[in-house]
Amino acid sequence: MSREQISIRTKDGACRTTEVIVHPDDAASSSLQIAFIIPETAQLHERAKKAGRDPATLSVTVFAAKPDPKMLADYAAAGMERVLFMLPSAGPDEVLAALDRLARLRG
Repeated sequence: MSREQISIRTKDGACRTTEVIVHPDDAASSSLQIAFIIPETAQLHERAKKAGRDPATLSVTVFAAKPDPKMLADYAAAGMERVLFMLPSAGPDEVLAALDRLARLRG
């Protein structure tokens, strides 16, 4: 179990950070991340509207996303444009194999 910070940063540099407890190898981790990230993104869009900004001009990126097709679909449905995945700190064969697995997630 670890404490991680999930940050939502806008193109203009504004940032909102929420700290969550993450179980790295637990399926609950994915649900926990989605439970925090998606509502925070919705709130970010509401704050943008109130400030007179078009929420479509905000770009949301999820860092260290899990390569889970359902989670990625949930992120996309919530309006997130990008996800960044972690790669192993290893030799070329292992890194290229990880990239191949990630590439298969693309629809």
